[in-house]
Amino acid sequence: TITIQEQPKNTTQLSTWGAFFSVTASPPEYLSYQWVFNGVNLRGQTGSLLVLSPSQAKSGNYWVLLNTGGKSVASAKAHLTVIQPVAITTPPKSQAVKEGHGFVLRVAVKGTGPFSYRWLLNGNDVTGIGDKSFYTVTHATSDDAGQYTVIVANTLSEAASAAASVTVDP
Repeated sequence: TITIQEQPKNTTQLSTWGAFFSVTASPPEYLSYQWVFNGVNLRGQTGSLLVLSPSQAKSGNYWVLLNTGGKSVASAKAHLTVIQPVAITTPPKSQAVKEGHGFVLRVAVKGTGPFSYRWLLNGNDVTGIGDKSFYTVTHATSDDAGQYTVIVANTLSEAASAAASVTVDP
């Protein structure tokens, strides 16, 4: 009789990391393993540990078939979620505005969302603007001048934009 003590576990990984799954079962003597991805046997994956390189790791369900020469026993399915890291595709652009006029800073990103946005002015958090891909000032003052950056994050990665300089002319 095959007993599984530790099942493979669900995991979320960045596409640049790869992934691994393991199973612990008894009796260890004469036990064979065959890892399966979405119903297809993974060729050559016949150990208690499945290690996937970044190019092999795909989102889906993984499990292992265990056999001692008789009836096979399947482990629980473990779901792998592969997410793309955050990358800034268009950073905020520098601009000059007249005092009392408005300006908007925007950032465009790629990767797997949802994303969170944290805007900074001269290295300090800008508060009260919410979690947005843009920052709007409707009536600029000298306090709004400086270097703006934005940090964009998803569940496993983050990226910081290049600084955008905003000058406010009287």
